[in-house]
Amino acid sequence: SYSFCTLLQKRITQRVGRMHELTPHEWQRTRMAFTEVMGDKPWITSVFELQSVCCHLGLTPSLEDMEEFVGSNGGEFDFMTLLEYVTNLKNEFYRPEPTDGDLVRAFVAVGGSDSCEGNVKYDELLGTCNRFDLNLDSQGLHENSDLA
Repeated sequence: SYSFCTLLQKRITQRVGRMHELTPHEWQRTRMAFTEVMGDKPWITSVFELQSVCCHLGLTPSLEDMEEFVGSNGGEFDFMTLLEYVTNLKNEFYRPEPTDGDLVRAFVAVGGSDSCEGNVKYDELLGTCNRFDLNLDSQGLHENSDLA
């Protein structure tokens, strides 16, 4: 069984540990936004193009930040450089939630309290996560958690 507070803390630590890189989904979204804005053009050459790509990604960096980035790259940059920019934005602005609502709901569904106290069986928690298609690294949580 798991102590939920320990489980939740490990989940938050896992999220923070991954902040320095983009997930495959984020990488694909960035590629699609780049392609949609740029078409066949391989280089971003203006602040407007960078702003358009960022808008497609739901990012809102300041105009000064975008101007500085475009200028520091000689006025043009490719997709790989854009990935670095998006990663930097993620690292600068990403703040993990203090609790993982999906994990709390799954924990409560298998008998834990909503105040994050109590113990539950791993198999029951994993089953609940799978039934509700929760995006949790259940195997990683199992490997990195204290089993009682």
